[in-house]
Amino acid sequence: MSDNDINLFARAIHGIEWIAAAELEKRFDADVTSIRHREIRFATSSLDRRLLTAGSVDDIFAICKIIRQIDHSRASLSMLASAKIDGSRAITLLRNIRELPKRPSFNAIGSFLGRRNYNRYQIEDAVAEAVKAQTGWIYNSQRDTPSATSDISFRIHLSGDEAIIGVRLSASPLHRRPYKLDSRTGTLHPPMAFAMALLSSLGDQQVVLDPFCGVGTIPIESLRVGSRIDCWGLDIDSEIIHKAALNSQAAKADVKLVLGDAAQMPFAAGTIERIISNPPWGRVVGPQGKLRAGMLPFFREISRVLHPQGRTVLLVDSAGDQLESIQRCGLRVLLTLPVSLFGSWVDICLITHASNQVFPLFELSSSFGPQLMKYWEQWPSIREKISSATVR
Repeated sequence: MSDNDINLFARAIHGIEWIAAAELEKRFDADVTSIRHREIRFATSSLDRRLLTAGSVDDIFAICKIIRQIDHSRASLSMLASAKIDGSRAITLLRNIRELPKRPSFNAIGSFLGRRNYNRYQIEDAVAEAVKAQTGWIYNSQRDTPSATSDISFRIHLSGDEAIIGVRLSASPLHRRPYKLDSRTGTLHPPMAFAMALLSSLGDQQVVLDPFCGVGTIPIESLRVGSRIDCWGLDIDSEIIHKAALNSQAAKADVKLVLGDAAQMPFAAGTIERIISNPPWGRVVGPQGKLRAGMLPFFREISRVLHPQGRTVLLVDSAGDQLESIQRCGLRVLLTLPVSLFGSWVDICLITHASNQVFPLFELSSSFGPQLMKYWEQWPSIREKISSATVR
């Protein structure tokens, strides 16, 4: 990292920070300097619009200020309100990638780990006071006008004795994909779908299937990871298939959509090289068709259609609850990764045929394989350093 590098941080779902780090390094030649709770800090030699295509992160921010000796007392609010925030540099950086008015409006979004004698709105107002004093920009308070559109968004996160302040690169959060014209209850968070596709070690010309495709999030995000794949989506609901078609068209994604039951997939044995899916586990969306009595037929179908050297990545409510069914169907779990998704802990499972007793966790020949292996090997020590406290 040189003195001329631009320092940034990304926010990501807790549990997939290391996957996001692998993407940032591979796609954007990022120098990852630290991985923390929901946060990846990194540097790049230049700022360009390609960063706005990052798939596994919720958002990316240019670092404006890091303040230390922050504590739980309200005196920390005064430190935030008097911080020297380089607004002119922030707006110069942003104008490299998008247009901004001469006197922009801005908002501030705060979060923190651990107990504090102040709340997120007080954090936001304190930083806004500093920005207004130094720039004269127009402040839209999230407390007073949460739906107001702002030209610039500041992010403030407090962890331990440190506060990091950044300005968002994009006009709106990166996780809000413009292709999602139609949605449904329980639809998957797009950065999670992108991370699952990364974990599957996608390769050129592979046949990829989501047997519970819903509105198409996983197939569309899989094509963002590997554009030269044969991507299929299956769902039992014709109305949902229609929504998936509209979203795929908006994303300009070549997703082949099929109406059918995941308990009886219309594919020949051994023809699917990657299965990536978020099955309905009953929290929000319940199983339909032949799966109402249980998910065992689904795992039998995975075992049947999956290529002998194929991989399956599933997001499940609890890996332990499904382990017996997985094993009964001649499959085995290579990896279980707990992730925190909207306040609940769920598991990402990487699955293959049980006959593959010697099988690499990641295919190093795949596009992201070396980076995934690098950060996976670092992840146990990284996790020890990440606080398990709740973000407030």
